[in-house]
Amino acid sequence: MEETDEDGVSLRRDYGALEVTFSGEPDGVVTGIVVEVHRLSGDSDTRADACQELKVDFPEYTRWTELAQELEETAGIPMLKISSQREFLEYRAAGTKVSVHVVNNDEERDDWPGHGDVWSVSLG
Repeated sequence: MEETDEDGVSLRRDYGALEVTFSGEPDGVVTGIVVEVHRLSGDSDTRADACQELKVDFPEYTRWTELAQELEETAGIPMLKISSQREFLEYRAAGTKVSVHVVNNDEERDDWPGHGDVWSVSLG
């Protein structure tokens, strides 16, 4: 799927588990990438395609606590800044344009991630 904003300045392309935003004329430069982690749990075909294409075994759900622990242990990334966005918490590393959005409602896991699960990772 492809969408252009109202001004025709940016273009968003949806590739299933990834959404990529381009800005600038005439060729467009990548200005953002979102890894739609929730689509890996909600759509087994998308998860299977991503696993096959990237040669990575993606879990159906990803708990924020597990990801935060991995980031701290392997990458030395300290605790991230937290801000609330209604049904999500945004964790952002200081000085970067990387955010992790985590489900922050009372919903239990079902076909979609539940409370405390990673919803998406944004770069840019």
